[in-house]
Amino acid sequence: MLEKNAYRPVSAVKIVTPTTRLKVNESIPLQKLISPKDATMRSVIWESSNPAIATVDKFGSVTARQPGEVTISLYSWDDERPVADGKEAALSRTGLSDQFTLRVTR
Repeated sequence: MLEKNAYRPVSAVKIVTPTTRLKVNESIPLQKLISPKDATMRSVIWESSNPAIATVDKFGSVTARQPGEVTISLYSWDDERPVADGKEAALSRTGLSDQFTLRVTR
């Protein structure tokens, strides 16, 4: 019974995208692959390097805003540590992650 509930760390995260180009006002859903499939902590954070060019929501939906290039990143929360002293939790960008460059055109 204990083995069934044992903590299983994330070993890798990967972004699956149908394209790396969008036109202004287009949107695409991104998928995430988390390894292993039975990892305990499967939460992630999506981030855009420049939300003026393209935004990404917490579900991985990317929307192009204006022409340019932007990096879309995916970070695993598995290697973060909970904050127990009442401070805000901060995302470390040095842990498990993946990213790709999105080009937005007119």
